[in-house]
Order: sequence, then C-alpha cells, then structure tokens
Amino acid sequence: MDKGLWTARIRRCVAHPAAAGLGVAAVLLAPVALLTAPAGATATQVGAEPGMNYGLGTNYAVGCQSAVQVTVNDPVQPVQVFDNNTSIGWFRPSGGTVVAPWTPATTGWHHLTAVQAGTPAGAPTPYVDVRAANGTHMGNNCAVFG
Repeated sequence: MDKGLWTARIRRCVAHPAAAGLGVAAVLLAPVALLTAPAGATATQVGAEPGMNYGLGTNYAVGCQSAVQVTVNDPVQPVQVFDNNTSIGWFRPSGGTVVAPWTPATTGWHHLTAVQAGTPAGAPTPYVDVRAANGTHMGNNCAVFG
C-alpha cells in the first residue's frame, strides 16, 4: 500500500467532524457505563459437564461424577452450589469460573443453581435442569442407561 494514500486516509478520518464528535462522545460516555455497572458479586451462568459419562437419553448418572460449572462476575467471592435446593458446598472461583464436582444421588430431574457471596437481594439466580439416570462404571467413565 502506498504510504501517501495511507496518510491521506488517516487525515480524512481525523479531520472529519463526525469522527471527532464520535470520539468525544465515546470518552464522555465511558465513565457513565462504569457508574451504571451492577454492584455486588453475582453468578451469571450455570452449566453441567458430564465428563466422560455417556448415554443415549442423558449423560448424567447416579453415582457417576460430573461437574457443575458456574460463571461469576467476581473472581474472589466464594460460590455456593445447590442441587434441588440442597447445598453441594462452597467453592472458590478461579478466573471467574467455579467447577464444582457433582455426583447425582437420585434418578430424575436435578435443578442446579449457584449463588455467589455478596449477591444483591433480588438478583436473578442462574440455573440448569438436567436429568440423571442409572449408570455403570466403566473404568474412568460411566455408561448411562435410561
């Protein structure tokens, strides 16, 4: 590319009044965006990871370890994970994510939720619903039936 043409394009962008106005608007709005950010620690997403378990109807089985993965907006505050409103335990985030070991104790539907310490009252609680069936250990994984 010709250096003269490149310079001309830069001059046109910088010299254009609309471009200058957008730059000023972006600088002025940036502090407002920071001031309106939600306060407090919050779990923002919950998911279930079956690991090496596999089945045709579901990948989660009674007695077979899986994991609950939680995304949080505060990388310091601990997170409490629940299975059908029963606490699985408290876990520390690592880089904005919590990976909590989870082994379903019963067949049927499991409502997995998480709450981070310091979550403001009324904040939405993320969740995922998964179904667990019976399984058979096969080395490091489980074959899931049902």
